[in-house]
Amino acid sequence: MKTSTWIISFLFVWGINAFSQNLTVSGKIADQKNMPIDAAEVLLLLDNQVITSELTDVTGDFVFKNLVPDAYSFLVKQLRDTLYSQNINLTQSLDLGTITVKYTSRQLEEVIITEQKKLIERKGDRLIFNVENSMFTTGTSAIEILKNVPKIDPSSETLKIIGKSNVLVMVNDRLLNLEGRDLENYLKTLRSENIAKIELMTNPPAKFDAAGNSGLINIVLKKNTNIGLDGSVTGTYVQRTKAGYMPSGNLTYSTDKLSVGLNLFADKEIRTADSDIDVIFSDLTRKSKVYREDNSKGFSSNLNVDYTFKKSNIGMIINTDWWNIEQLTASKVRFVNNSNQIDSTQNLPSNDRNKYNYFSISPYYDLKLDTLGKKMKLNYNYLERDYNYSGDFTSQNYSGNFDRFIAQTSAVNRSKSNYKVNTLNIDFELPFKRYKIETGVKYSYFNNNSDIKFYDTSGGNPDLDENQSNQFIYHENIYAAYFSIEKQWNDQFFTKAGLRYETTKTKGNSVTTDTLFMNNFYDFFPSIFISYNPNENNSFSLGYNKRIDRPVFYDVNPFRTYIDFYNYSEGNPQLDPSKTHYIEFSYILKSNFSLTVYFSLLKNGSDYITMAQMNNPIIISTPKNFFEQKTFGLDISYNWNITKKLSSYNSYSCYYNNSKSTIPELTTAYNKGYGSFISSRNSYKIGENYRIYLNYYYEFPSTNGFWKTQHLSYSTLGGMFIFPKQKFNISLSFSDILKTSGTKGTQEYPNFVWKSNIYNDNRNFKISLTYKFGNSKSKSVDRQIDDSDKSRLSK
Repeated sequence: MKTSTWIISFLFVWGINAFSQNLTVSGKIADQKNMPIDAAEVLLLLDNQVITSELTDVTGDFVFKNLVPDAYSFLVKQLRDTLYSQNINLTQSLDLGTITVKYTSRQLEEVIITEQKKLIERKGDRLIFNVENSMFTTGTSAIEILKNVPKIDPSSETLKIIGKSNVLVMVNDRLLNLEGRDLENYLKTLRSENIAKIELMTNPPAKFDAAGNSGLINIVLKKNTNIGLDGSVTGTYVQRTKAGYMPSGNLTYSTDKLSVGLNLFADKEIRTADSDIDVIFSDLTRKSKVYREDNSKGFSSNLNVDYTFKKSNIGMIINTDWWNIEQLTASKVRFVNNSNQIDSTQNLPSNDRNKYNYFSISPYYDLKLDTLGKKMKLNYNYLERDYNYSGDFTSQNYSGNFDRFIAQTSAVNRSKSNYKVNTLNIDFELPFKRYKIETGVKYSYFNNNSDIKFYDTSGGNPDLDENQSNQFIYHENIYAAYFSIEKQWNDQFFTKAGLRYETTKTKGNSVTTDTLFMNNFYDFFPSIFISYNPNENNSFSLGYNKRIDRPVFYDVNPFRTYIDFYNYSEGNPQLDPSKTHYIEFSYILKSNFSLTVYFSLLKNGSDYITMAQMNNPIIISTPKNFFEQKTFGLDISYNWNITKKLSSYNSYSCYYNNSKSTIPELTTAYNKGYGSFISSRNSYKIGENYRIYLNYYYEFPSTNGFWKTQHLSYSTLGGMFIFPKQKFNISLSFSDILKTSGTKGTQEYPNFVWKSNIYNDNRNFKISLTYKFGNSKSKSVDRQIDDSDKSRLSK
């Protein structure tokens, strides 16, 4: 899309706004003594729907601007009471003069909402998990909550949708440019006390980035309604194979206009991992047994500042991380021939030390353009991460089963990496009388500089190996623009369509080898969503979108991650993005039963390929674009409120995929198969302050792409005990009770078969103690609950 075309579109939209919506309604609200009333709520309704509302100022005055000619209803309210109403046939700007109402000053000490939302809801294009109504209201982090959200794999080490690939995360509709451990550490700073709900979108609209071929997760934070100072402190003890400690706290200070929140999290934990990996050749099998111990120490913080003007909000979010992780690995390898005799063995100990610092700052400015709800949102994000890695490796080679020592070699791998991310985006929400437009632009710049040094220390002194060393500089620019329009045709029929354009320019420079990699790709990403609700009990929807999955920093960086002396993975600077076409149909019955059928087509898919040769001990894993995949899937779920105290959410998912390799000389040419999963989340309420829950997940033997896995299961038993008068909570959980979440998988290659059996220390007992403190008074007598998502999600 050319820049001129984009500007013309903006001028067209603003031209409509400027010439068709310029009428005003003004007036003054006074009490029986003719004294002006400050912060009285005044509303305008059209067809019994609230289109705008205002609060009177200290002089009792109010004004609605940029209105279109129509027949309105005007209301003056105090909490739920209507104090005054009037019908207005607006043909020109109107001054209502002084309106006298019977107004009673009431101080609201505490608001208790007795009518709660459902724990799990399906609204519009997303699945909603209401954290406020769950077991996880206090004492846990966002990463722990996400593992209990439907469709999220609780057994996976990374954040993953069941049966699908990676997922991107947003907070309050702002995308996090984080992956892997960086994302996990950030999510640990977000405490459950501050999270209102989690939205899972498998078919996101054009407003959101086109990245992520399996959808988006949006974490919606609470808006603090207390005035003054409040907060909580939490101490968490976790017992895995070894013990760990995770103290955390949050502090919030609020006035009528200012809100400041601070979250702190620390972690001292040791986790172990056991792996059995067999590389099976025609005449020989490489059998390795690996034990790894990760000792991590870290501290994360999150600061959020927001100031509200009459028509705008300004604020910033600051995040920091400081982490040290030491990995001790003991690896033993046996080479076994077809006669089941051990030809030779290797002892491969290693010691890795990882240290990194992370910092991000995200200032934002939200402006209310008129009384009809038009808004402009301006966001900037700067992110920087410094990473230092040091690995010491030793290879002790023996003949037979460690019978005779042959030789020893050793090496040291040192690397430094620094990446910076700058993003700027402007979004407009433009509601009109009969439709709503969303439009905006975004620019992102990524810069990564890494320096890898590999030294052979077998001779006692470090000797630089230039063939395994590299300095790599990577730049990426992304330009994006989008336009979407939605319309509620009647009470039953709703449509939303959008188009997003993104262009990406990348340049990778391998300084050591004097090699330059450049790429330039662009595309349009359409999306459409249609819903039909014939009555309150039935809902049908159909959606389509196109997505892109760009390589993450780790995948394009030739940085090497060693498992042992001869086994490592490295990035691929020539990796291209993959694209996915996704279509789904959904049916919902009485907001409890949900059925979804979907189809996806993945083009230019990428994954890690393992390369090994029988006569060479080195095993290399590297990402490549090598396959296309078609997937058909079915999701069924039922939210069953058995009694007022007992509830159960159960789901079943299955899929069939067909994969074709574009480089059959390195992988299997074709592969197809099935996969299915069941999950059950059950909770029981004991009185008002005690709850227990039992969650269970089972994965049947599955085929996903070229990878075949055996069955696994994951269970969690826990409870929440609240002592409201003491402001004290206790949370208990016992996860992976039967120690059955290990992953067993097989992948076939033209010249060998890869088999693995991995267990990552998932079984654990956890106890969290939380103490709340501070003020519980409401900010304002007439404060309105933010219900903006209601109209947006119910369509």
